[in-house]
Amino acid sequence: MGALSGKAQEVKITVQNPASLQRHQVVALNADSISARLGMNITASNIIVKDAAGVEIPSQLTREGELLIFVPVRPMGEATFTVRAGKAARAKSSVFVRQYPWRLDDLVIENDCSAYRFYGPALQRKGERGFGIDVWLKNTSEMVVDSLYRMQKRGISFHLNHGLGMDCYNVGPSLGCGAPALIEADSLIFPWCYDHFEILENGPLRLTVRLDFAPVAKGHYGMVTEHRLVVMERGSDFTQLTVWYDGLQAPATVAAGTVIHEADTRSVRLGRNYINYADPTGNAEQQNCQIYVATLFPGKSCHTKRLMYKQAVNGIAGHAVGIWHNVQNGQRLTYWFGSAWSEYRVRSQAEWDLRIRQFLTEKKQPCIVKYE
Repeated sequence: MGALSGKAQEVKITVQNPASLQRHQVVALNADSISARLGMNITASNIIVKDAAGVEIPSQLTREGELLIFVPVRPMGEATFTVRAGKAARAKSSVFVRQYPWRLDDLVIENDCSAYRFYGPALQRKGERGFGIDVWLKNTSEMVVDSLYRMQKRGISFHLNHGLGMDCYNVGPSLGCGAPALIEADSLIFPWCYDHFEILENGPLRLTVRLDFAPVAKGHYGMVTEHRLVVMERGSDFTQLTVWYDGLQAPATVAAGTVIHEADTRSVRLGRNYINYADPTGNAEQQNCQIYVATLFPGKSCHTKRLMYKQAVNGIAGHAVGIWHNVQNGQRLTYWFGSAWSEYRVRSQAEWDLRIRQFLTEKKQPCIVKYE
């Protein structure tokens, strides 16, 4: 788009919060609307965004034509920002993604709140039964996972906390925290490890990763290929996951949720559209802390339930899941999974429950954006 004679020097953006709760979140602006008002084709590097105090803030232009900014806004209040042409300062990223081939193709994503590991093809070739999504604990808003992997390479175990966080969440043959799975006759058909990944966006405010799985026989569903799109943003305790399947020979029943460990089967809380569980960690007596995990299903297309084993297997008592019925080939299902550590951002399961409910309210009452 070329320059226009009546172009504005700057565009004023007003973000209104219709909910009665304080918000700190990434908000998507319409890049085309801003380009039209400025009379220029905006890019990731040719604009400056400032808040109401005149301080430059980070922004991110997405592949879908959105301009992302991070917005704090009071309950029932509004926040104002300006966008103008200029050379933006280099922003420190609040998200991180990397694959570690030397560690059996681990793929790790991280934001300022939490971090997760997806198991890779090298682990599957080894035959290790790690199916679900792994939780990494951290006690700082800084990106720490890469440091933990470098410590591990030097022989310092990242399964113990040396001041930055650790991996003490047990996954094994389970969904872990938030993985999806097909269901046949009330039994989960577990996914295994991703076969291929593609980083579609990588900060500073949002990362997007696509995971594709190798075709595999899934009971009466036939030879099925699973796909996932994972979106993680700054400041959010919850990460979006969209899953779909190719090759389904019949309408499917699909679940997503969290493993329930034998060490604590009492703290599972099922809401109409969420699962809240206080995981006891891989060694409750040694760690003496909790990992709060959740899977959220905004909308009414899913119902939650427990799928418990008759007898615990390797410390796994069962799962708490949300279930969709009559899922068609290629149909996309979107939900959110999340975690928090009792030694960092969330001190109790009651506080975690509040965060879950607030997030669901945010999804039900999104911010309203106006342009001037």
